[in-house]
Amino acid sequence: VSARPTIFVYLPPIGAQEVFFSLQDEEGNPFYYTILKVPPEGGTIGVTLPPEAPALQLGKNYLWYFAPLEPGGILRPDNYAVTGWVKRVESTVNEQGFAASPVELATAYAKAGIWYDTLKVLAEAK
Repeated sequence: VSARPTIFVYLPPIGAQEVFFSLQDEEGNPFYYTILKVPPEGGTIGVTLPPEAPALQLGKNYLWYFAPLEPGGILRPDNYAVTGWVKRVESTVNEQGFAASPVELATAYAKAGIWYDTLKVLAEAK
């Protein structure tokens, strides 16, 4: 639903201090990329597209890519990485009806199949 979603990725404790994150449109054109500082002990990392990033367009698919960088900022073709797809959709959930209960809002998003927003609401509630 969000024009600038938060994408959550689990990073194992491999000692990486930086990761490369990118987003491409369906045709493989670069849409957004950045290098982020991460804790070397890893954990669940949330990457939110910042206000200066372009907004995702409704109905379009985007491929995201998340890879730890080696010391010196090196990204090799055989680096460990995780990828996934995100698609911005119209909300079918009345967010105002759940203002007092983030868990109920997350449940409504999950029932509607809106996974990225479900995770974001739960992470913020935690």
